[in-house]
Amino acid sequence: MHDCMNENKKYWIYMIDVDGTLCENIFNEEGTKRMAKAKPFKESINAVNKLHQEGHYICIFTSRTDEHRKVTEDWLKKHNVRY
Repeated sequence: MHDCMNENKKYWIYMIDVDGTLCENIFNEEGTKRMAKAKPFKESINAVNKLHQEGHYICIFTSRTDEHRKVTEDWLKKHNVRY
């Protein structure tokens, strides 16, 4: 987290991992089909969305490779993760 000021309002920048945080842990070697069906952690997603709604910046990061970018972005969209 990093605190910042915007229009005299303090907000935070949150770095959120995908695997093991927003969904079950999937290894790169398991491939895109497995990633597309990763079980979401709804409580974590709700917490991230609440932070986003409060005006905080959400930065998603992952050790997934660029080969997995599309499936990851599609998964985030499917599960309504706000960032």
